[in-house]
Amino acid sequence: MPRPSFFIAGNPKGGTSALQRFLKAHPAVFMCRPKEPKYFAQDFFREAGEERTFARMTEADYLDLFREAQPDQLCGEASTWYLYSKVAAQAIHAFDPSAKLIFVLREPADFLYSYYLQLRKNPVVEGERVNDFRKALALESERKQGRKIPRGCLLPEFLYYSERVKYAEQLERFFACFDRAQIKIIIYDDFKRDNEGIYRDVLAFLGLDPSFTPAFETHNPGRVIRSKRLQRVFQRVILGERWAAPLKPLLKRLIPERRRRSLVRRIKKKWLSRPKDTLDPALAAELKARYRGEVEKLSALLGRDLLALWGYAPPDDPAPQPGAREPARPEHFSTTPEA
Repeated sequence: MPRPSFFIAGNPKGGTSALQRFLKAHPAVFMCRPKEPKYFAQDFFREAGEERTFARMTEADYLDLFREAQPDQLCGEASTWYLYSKVAAQAIHAFDPSAKLIFVLREPADFLYSYYLQLRKNPVVEGERVNDFRKALALESERKQGRKIPRGCLLPEFLYYSERVKYAEQLERFFACFDRAQIKIIIYDDFKRDNEGIYRDVLAFLGLDPSFTPAFETHNPGRVIRSKRLQRVFQRVILGERWAAPLKPLLKRLIPERRRRSLVRRIKKKWLSRPKDTLDPALAAELKARYRGEVEKLSALLGRDLLALWGYAPPDDPAPQPGAREPARPEHFSTTPEA
């Protein structure tokens, strides 16, 4: 039976979906569906009834996701949970010591804001109900003590924002299990600036023909929901929950799967979401000061000055005031990943 031999992880909202889709387009690659099986992040599984997001699966169930791969295809999957998980590194190594791993990392302040907005869109079992980013950040210490957790939330550790950006500590778990030659680290800014160049680097890392060129399109652009209530109704219809259950088989018969997925994306974009607001510069400066130590650790681990790349001011520099003019940003390709 086909088995995955490479794994994509890193930040949610950090480009993993874009990279997964670009690789999926390559004829020598098979990427499983769903995109994130999360099989090796077993510390996040919960006994949650019908909540499939947290359901355990057997190894046979997991390998069944790759059954349609052709004999000459390289199999892979992309689960962002693996970077945050404390058991995934050892579990993947036990599954395949020769596996290759690809991590995509994003500047902490930008990542946390996009991550927060994603949690606001997610179902409450894995989501955030506080509608102010600063307030959500401030609740972390109470949530670690079991307080102020959204009702129905099954994974409160997903709301521990500062834990999500301990990149050096998270990567060290994989460096302890795998040879460094088996690990590729991608910085989101590099991927954002040069989709094609990073894609070809990844193909070379995986030992694949680098001449194939996919369509470099935007995936999962940053958006926020317009109405939580309207989103819940839509999800019930699409997922066949409660009173909407009879509608699901009818929709499947009337609308082909590919067209149905396209229709869902269009509805979400036009009716359920809007472009996200930018992160407040004053809060961004506070977060950069707070997580400067984490970026220094990551810079030392990777041998790259990420403080300069990500615009971290020296520790004694005053933080920019609200309304201060931001420095000009370099031009980027229009095919920006936001996954």
